[in-house]
Amino acid sequence: MSDQIIAIELSQSLYERLHHLAQLTQRPLESLVVQTLDQNLPPLPDTLPEDMQTELAGLADVSNERLWAVFQTGLPEGVHRKYTKFVDKDRRGILDETEKIEYGNLFRQLNQHRLRRAYTAVLLKWRGFALPSVSELPDPI
Repeated sequence: MSDQIIAIELSQSLYERLHHLAQLTQRPLESLVVQTLDQNLPPLPDTLPEDMQTELAGLADVSNERLWAVFQTGLPEGVHRKYTKFVDKDRRGILDETEKIEYGNLFRQLNQHRLRRAYTAVLLKWRGFALPSVSELPDPI
């Protein structure tokens, strides 16, 4: 695909910020704008893990209240503690086969939980909401 050129109107203050940053970083203004857009656009669901694409794509259509509820949902009681125990046993090389399976399942569950919350945070941010700091979250992302 060839590069596309678009013309956009920027406020004077935004242009000055970008121009100043381009000078500070000794980069062309155009490349700075492209990098800024590229790094700040939320990922599209089809670029995310296949087993979660449908769920995450569906989040784009839910209400703000529902997004906040998903974002604030913590892990089920004891999951993180159990996972930490398995991490420790794995480091020491003492997991049995049953524990290895459960450890793998918990690993996937934690990663799915983190991805769901992170994607929800991106959607909330793009809808204009301020997000809480990590220390204000019920459990870390």
